[in-house]
Amino acid sequence: MDQHITMKKRVTWRGLTFMLALAVLLIALLVPMTIFGMNFMFTVHMIQHLLLSLIAPPLFLLSIPPQRLRQLLDHHRG
Repeated sequence: MDQHITMKKRVTWRGLTFMLALAVLLIALLVPMTIFGMNFMFTVHMIQHLLLSLIAPPLFLLSIPPQRLRQLLDHHRG
């Protein structure tokens, strides 16, 4: 019974990280930069880069089950 509860928590945790990663992507890609005005265009642009390169990828990796991640890495090992 405890193993079933633990598995359900893992599934929920992985699902939440996946949804959070998708939310970060949507925020980075769909928020129009023009609402911040011309004075902050570069700052918003750089925040978009940071979200897309430093926040979203680790969240997507955390959402992958360990067995699948191991298979993916073993497949690309060569």
